[in-house]
Amino acid sequence: MKSKAFFHFVWVFTGMSVFGFCFEVIVDLIQSGTWEGHQGILYLPMTPVYGFGFVLMVLIGHLIRRYNGWIQYGIAVLIGGGFEFIFSYIEEWLFNSRSWEYSNLFLNIDGRTTIPYAMLWGLMGYGFMRLWPILRKWMDRWYSPKSIIVTQVVFWLLMGDALFTSMVCWRAYERFHDQAPSNIVEQWIDTYFGDELMEAQYPHMNFK
Repeated sequence: MKSKAFFHFVWVFTGMSVFGFCFEVIVDLIQSGTWEGHQGILYLPMTPVYGFGFVLMVLIGHLIRRYNGWIQYGIAVLIGGGFEFIFSYIEEWLFNSRSWEYSNLFLNIDGRTTIPYAMLWGLMGYGFMRLWPILRKWMDRWYSPKSIIVTQVVFWLLMGDALFTSMVCWRAYERFHDQAPSNIVEQWIDTYFGDELMEAQYPHMNFK
């Protein structure tokens, strides 16, 4: 975990997850005038689907540089829309829940993404891929033994938050199905991360 690629991926994931959180909050404020949480993990203001999506853009970007801009944009549309679609399935498989439902929107695909959203993903992804060489050079200026230590700390904080979020979400699913806590950890989660907090934190998460 000391490679430059690891350094790049952690900070792309972190930065674009924060960007995704801010972007969705701003869109909600413009559309409805209300503040809604869009955190994908409990403690950090991040929407990880954006982080994973843009890391994938970085991984694919260098493979498609030889194509013209329209083809690159089309591939970014497929990556962004496809990733949002797949991420929805992963959440449903892990927690039997859906955090976004687009069935009432125009040109939706199984309610998991829409063609207009995929086109927006494509625009952001194409722009990011074009900017990535500049961003990479800027990031490389900060690459050092000290920055690797900071990166590793951030990585493990993210992993810890993600793991704890998974435990809390799984327990929320069990409560939805009236399952009593089976150990002291689940009792603690029920005390401090009950349904009221979960509904405030994840207003769009719907269990099945």
